[in-house]
Amino acid sequence: MRVLFVYDSISPVGGGSQLAIFTWLKNLNQKKIETKLLTGNISQKVEKRILDKLILNPSLNLSFFYPHFHSSIFLNSETRKKILSFFPQIIHLHEPSILSFFILKLAKKNKIKTLISFHTNFNEAKSHTSWFFLLFKKLITSYQFYLLRESEFIAAPSNYYQKLLQKEGFKKIFILPYPIKNQFFIENKKPILTIPKIFKLITVSRLSAEKRIDFLIEMMSYLSNNFQLTIVGDGVDRKFLEKKVKELSLNSKIIFTGWIRNEVLPRFLKQHHLFVSASSFETFGISYIESLACGLPLIVFDYPVSREIVPKEMAIFIKELDPKKWAEELMRIKNEPKKYLEMKKQIFNNYQKILKYKEDYSTKILINIYKKILNEK
Repeated sequence: MRVLFVYDSISPVGGGSQLAIFTWLKNLNQKKIETKLLTGNISQKVEKRILDKLILNPSLNLSFFYPHFHSSIFLNSETRKKILSFFPQIIHLHEPSILSFFILKLAKKNKIKTLISFHTNFNEAKSHTSWFFLLFKKLITSYQFYLLRESEFIAAPSNYYQKLLQKEGFKKIFILPYPIKNQFFIENKKPILTIPKIFKLITVSRLSAEKRIDFLIEMMSYLSNNFQLTIVGDGVDRKFLEKKVKELSLNSKIIFTGWIRNEVLPRFLKQHHLFVSASSFETFGISYIESLACGLPLIVFDYPVSREIVPKEMAIFIKELDPKKWAEELMRIKNEPKKYLEMKKQIFNNYQKILKYKEDYSTKILINIYKKILNEK
């Protein structure tokens, strides 16, 4: 089996979809499946085994629009030759780029089957500071749906988004959960069932408005100094958020770390006690499962994807976006620790419920999807 992945702009601060494709590529290679990655830009270090499989197409640096953003505006003849000499049986596209348009045309002309993953609901994208999405998100959303219609098959990371796409008239949609790296999972360990003096909260996210980090900052203003919040990630709104922390005099309670390498993140998560997220933007919620795998209970916004992905006994789901109510829930956990300790127990007593998200299982599902695509006449 020969599969070409298409991801136009590899960023040093890439999100869940970028992390997923590198994990899938690594695992597919281990399964002796021939792969190549077509991209217009590599602005981060990648493993040598991935580097050896790259097909690079010329791209423009558009960082003045959006940090670390590059885009290929054409598919040059040399790139076409490299693709056709590899002659993939399946082309798996991962973002609504201009490059994806040319690749879909090339695939159709050469009768190569195509699969496109729905990673991001751009219609929900927001920013406090960047006019890029505010100005272009409707155009990007329309273009994304155009590409979905041009592809023969679609992969969605959750049942919720499969149904959403079906309502839009799309068919042949597979469910493909994201691969959570094995390093996050704990083997043969029992939880430490004690309540710490300082309750360390953590959130892991791209720093843009739809993730509602500003809401978590406001929440911290209602909490005592016994609580600390670590914000892991980077993005267009970082300066805006740092300014907000300063204005609310929360510098002693909130830490910005920037991006932390995925290899280091499990160890870092385990230094904290509870994961918090007010986002309703997730199509899957990779950071939810990474945190649970490390033994951290969750407090998350109550919306369809969080309910679908997170086992209910391992989290507290809050529907209202009221920072005071979230703070009150955290104070209740701190003052009456039985609920927190029970969630910790439930994670480890029902650990098998999150094992289904491990990278090898996700890769197995992906391979089965490829087989079904190849068998379809």
